[in-house]
Amino acid sequence: MDFKKLLLGNVVIVGVGNELLGDDGVGVYIARKLKGRNVINAGVAPENFTGKIKRMMPERIVIFDALEFGGKSGEVKIVDARKTQGLKISTHSLPLSFFSELFGKTEIYVVGIQPKSNEFGGRMSGEVRKSADRLIEEAKKSSN
Repeated sequence: MDFKKLLLGNVVIVGVGNELLGDDGVGVYIARKLKGRNVINAGVAPENFTGKIKRMMPERIVIFDALEFGGKSGEVKIVDARKTQGLKISTHSLPLSFFSELFGKTEIYVVGIQPKSNEFGGRMSGEVRKSADRLIEEAKKSSN
């Protein structure tokens, strides 16, 4: 799905990640920059926000996270969460398939950014920050 179309309608944006692990914090970074009533900064435990998300009754959930898919650092990939057998959210053990089951027929997509480094105590790499900033600008334009 096209990124701009992804954000149309009643959408909840969920930022996931651990800022102590360099590029893994990209989802949290994006959520902070997009702050708003339909944006959730879930940190390392997106499962803790399932009740809140359900009460918002979205037609689509868009998760921003670092995603290891073998691409170039900073490369962006949009993944339909229902078609990801075994793929996990961030560095955590919650499989996307399980997270998806919690929301019935609600569409769920992951906007994943290929990390360069998830080193403890490291900073977000320039490649990942540049991609995140571009996605933030595109998201802000589509919400106007």
